[in-house]
Amino acid sequence: MKRSLFLSNHGTNKCFPYHVFFSDSRMRLPLFFLLTLNAKLSIIHSATTSSDFPLVYTAIIPGPGSEVQTDSTDVYFAAEVDFLSTIETGLPSPYDGSGDDFVKISFMVHDEAEAQRLSKLVNISPRSNNEAHNPSHPTSMEIDSSLTQDLRDQIINHSADHGTSRLEYTTIDGYDCYKNLEGTFDWIDDMVERSNSIPNLIVSKEIIGNSFLKEQGNNGYDMIAMKVTGDGVAAAGRTTEKGVLFLMTGIHARELAPPELVSRWIQDMIDGYGADAEKTAILDHTEIYAVLQSNPDGRNVLESDFSSFRRKNLNPSGGSCTPDARGVDLNRNFPFRWGLNSGSSSDKCSSTYRGQSPGSEPEVKAIVDFCQSIFPTDQRKPDPEQQTQQSYGEDAKGIFFDVHSYGEIMIYPWGHQELETGDDASFKALANKFKHFNGYGFSGPNNGF
Repeated sequence: MKRSLFLSNHGTNKCFPYHVFFSDSRMRLPLFFLLTLNAKLSIIHSATTSSDFPLVYTAIIPGPGSEVQTDSTDVYFAAEVDFLSTIETGLPSPYDGSGDDFVKISFMVHDEAEAQRLSKLVNISPRSNNEAHNPSHPTSMEIDSSLTQDLRDQIINHSADHGTSRLEYTTIDGYDCYKNLEGTFDWIDDMVERSNSIPNLIVSKEIIGNSFLKEQGNNGYDMIAMKVTGDGVAAAGRTTEKGVLFLMTGIHARELAPPELVSRWIQDMIDGYGADAEKTAILDHTEIYAVLQSNPDGRNVLESDFSSFRRKNLNPSGGSCTPDARGVDLNRNFPFRWGLNSGSSSDKCSSTYRGQSPGSEPEVKAIVDFCQSIFPTDQRKPDPEQQTQQSYGEDAKGIFFDVHSYGEIMIYPWGHQELETGDDASFKALANKFKHFNGYGFSGPNNGF
């Protein structure tokens, strides 16, 4: 089991951020798969002090498709927690020992207020299907001392073990192989400049909006998208209808690996253009777009304070939360099916707080508006919420990847309900191709991991 929470790597070499998972667009797949689970729990919460946090808890909850799941009008326990990983699947019911559709998960609790809030939520809202199970005792939620120690080791000892090679850009303190926020922006500028010396290669950047702080006139950052493509076909006097690939990383500030991983892949494509036939052909027939730092305000805070484990943006939202708990989970602010309790929270202090309204956050609005500008109009559905089973067709040439760490799963739609899209066969084929190379599990309708 991989226990690194946001720097997913093999062994001790921090230069190779391998472990990420891909999912389809938040405009098409709004919910993280595991957050559709329901739970019937009671809390075992020993006396703790503020210095004890953050803590890692584990719990056993009903898995996807289990008969104790309820409809989305319930407050789902799993939607309220800061999920870390699935530890074990195929477990029997903790109520009567039947079946094998329960899973054990781990999640982080940041402070005493959150622990008490979860305790109240568990005691009040979740329910079991009493017709399917006659619980004699509830499933406990417990602190995992081993996982908690691993978490603390990352905070205390993160600078003790460096990789063997340094980047030429500014890096995260203690992680010489990970570009920091400013290093990422400098790298983008360098890639634009480098392309000027490579015939027929086009690399550009565009400011697509503002971060929350910048929108408020309080410093903050530009939202930056980069474009990489080749012009070799046109230079040869031919034409091509290019496909569109959009990559979003860093939407959760503490997930440091995805921006580094994707930037290295993009640089490899740039370095190979004109020298490697396959990379040249891909770029000549594809427009690649990437927003590498999708939550720059949050990332800036995280880089200076790892103990915050920040994932949200810096919108205080008017909640009476601790400083580290403030903000909106941008991954749950996208407009498609916004507001479902099965994958997000209305509690402003929750790690999965979805914001006050669909697309309320400037970071999300920038990404949505940009995607609408790059994906062809004839490949977008006029009413996607009512056309969930309509196929995009074989001539569709666009895809949106949202890259996270460290779940080691590939998610494709639909995730908010057990419903196949009209393109389910294509999604399954793509997921199986990826699985051949990375060995990850994948999750889609009627298909758990």
